[in-house]
Amino acid sequence: MQIKDQSYKVVGWIKAIEDEQQAEMAFMPVTTEQKLLNIPYVHIITVAATEAGKATGVSSAIVPLLRSRHHIEDHKIGGALPSTGNQMPGSGVPDDFTVKTQASEALTKGLYTSVAAFILANMPKVDQVNMEEMSGTLNRAGKTMTALLAAIATISLIVGGIGIMNIMLISVTKRTREIGIRRAIGARSIDVLNQFFVEAVTLGVCGGTIGILLGFAASFVIERLLEWPADISFGAVALAFGISAATGIFFGFYPARRASKLHPIDALRYE
Repeated sequence: MQIKDQSYKVVGWIKAIEDEQQAEMAFMPVTTEQKLLNIPYVHIITVAATEAGKATGVSSAIVPLLRSRHHIEDHKIGGALPSTGNQMPGSGVPDDFTVKTQASEALTKGLYTSVAAFILANMPKVDQVNMEEMSGTLNRAGKTMTALLAAIATISLIVGGIGIMNIMLISVTKRTREIGIRRAIGARSIDVLNQFFVEAVTLGVCGGTIGILLGFAASFVIERLLEWPADISFGAVALAFGISAATGIFFGFYPARRASKLHPIDALRYE
């Protein structure tokens, strides 16, 4: 490959995943680039902040560090304009470097120097406002997702409850003669009610237990494959177990009551 009339051997290539501009880039050792451009210094350094909203504070800390490394007299810190590197009148020896942030560069693009200077002087306040807006947006998104998941869970519970009710009604129909025999040999209505009531609750609890186990497995798979932190709250597990039992109680009461109200003679005659 020819770069500035110099021949270089390509030893590898990378696939541009996050930044499409990487497809048009050539990477070489920094010392080789300095010889190619005939500069004895590092031309560009990219710094990434670990937290959102910290870029302005990081850039403000970089300015005095670079001034110290460049042995610039620090009569007055030249970090008032981190995005342009220019000094205001009376600020002392000017910087021989430029510190930019993506936010400051976007805000000051196409503005006059005085307006840009005013905006950059108030960048911490701008970052605070942005953080508040971001926090509000995340909170609203979280509430929306919570409401959506609650709606889906409610629909799932209703569908599951109707399924339990239908299964129990079919069970009552198929076991009508059994109910008649039990009543004929002395079983009370409350005994029949408790029998079918316990069966309905057992169905709900078994379904809830299977769902909890599937939830544990899904969280484990997601954490392993996608490397997302998936913390399981045992309070949520207990709540899910209780709701599954409550679903069986609510939707199983009607079939159990219907079974307990069957007349023994009619039940024995049922074909």
